Amino acid sequence: MKKFHCQDLPVIFSNADKVLLKDHMILLNFAGHRRVLSTSAWNGGIQEDLKCVFNYDLSHNKTVFCELLEPTLAGHMRRLGEVAGLPSQNSGLCTAAQMKNLSIIQECWEDICVTAIVTAGIDENGGRAGDPASWQEKNGELGVPVGTINLLLHFNCNLSPGALAGALLTATEAKAVAIQELQLPSKVSCGIATGSGTDGAILVCDPTSTEYRTDCGKHSKLGEMIGQTVLHGVKDALFLQTEASVKRVRDALRLLGRFGLCEEYLKAYFPESSSEELQVFCKEEEIWTSAAIYANLLDLENWGIFTHKQVRKTAEKLFSMRGKNELEAFISYMKKIKYNQERKKME
Repeated sequence: MKKFHCQDLPVIFSNADKVLLKDHMILLNFAGHRRVLSTSAWNGGIQEDLKCVFNYDLSHNKTVFCELLEPTLAGHMRRLGEVAGLPSQNSGLCTAAQMKNLSIIQECWEDICVTAIVTAGIDENGGRAGDPASWQEKNGELGVPVGTINLLLHFNCNLSPGALAGALLTATEAKAVAIQELQLPSKVSCGIATGSGTDGAILVCDPTSTEYRTDCGKHSKLGEMIGQTVLHGVKDALFLQTEASVKRVRDALRLLGRFGLCEEYLKAYFPESSSEELQVFCKEEEIWTSAAIYANLLDLENWGIFTHKQVRKTAEKLFSMRGKNELEAFISYMKKIKYNQERKKME
């Protein structure tokens, strides 16, 4: 598996397609006829005549949103291509993630290479499939994309249209796996996110290749390659953009934050502790490991696997509930740990 970042651009693939940085966009130029499946509002769907595709930083490297060039996203994307001097046969995605935080992951097997080109940031826009909506589209006018996981997935082989759609399915699952393993929360519900509300993907294959494939499912080698490149690409891009990592998850505030635990809430119970002390305390192993177990119990209840009574009975093995609600019981457990620590210091 190979990894590239923004400073490694341009990157040229075995079929001569080239990834390069152009102003505030990552541009993938085609060396010949390509089959493209795009979720873009501009030239989306299956296309056979595109010359290039792109991923554009709306924030201009400032992590703030810039105004659309047209009232609709389709018009905006068209204008972006025009301003950049691209051929009219293009399709693109936009994001508030910075192009300098790009991650490119490539895996090859025999003569086939799969390359995931990813930008990602969902701290402000994480959502779980089925969450309540944030807006209703009217006349093509959409809400503001304040956080996005954008994926350009490149194949140097020929895929049938059905296989290309199957590749999108496998890639989407891999993205959700990455987010789950990082325990990134939905900003709308108390669930773990499955993506952001504005994620996009563009998949590109080479119909001129003699290597023809019809299956991109998880049982196939190609499906494995898609899963691995997207999984690692999303994790790497999220780390570069927002410092999301497994290490960052080891924090009671992050593990139970989606259930209401926050620094302000803790301060009421630990008035003698500073914010810095509380942050360090929440990262102590005895605290965050218990928080991880408790968060899983609460998820099991939300999914209908455990009843509320079963959750409380199981949690009682970790700390005393005694009529308290979930967060109060956990904070009482934290106070007990803190008391024991201070007592040992005095001995």
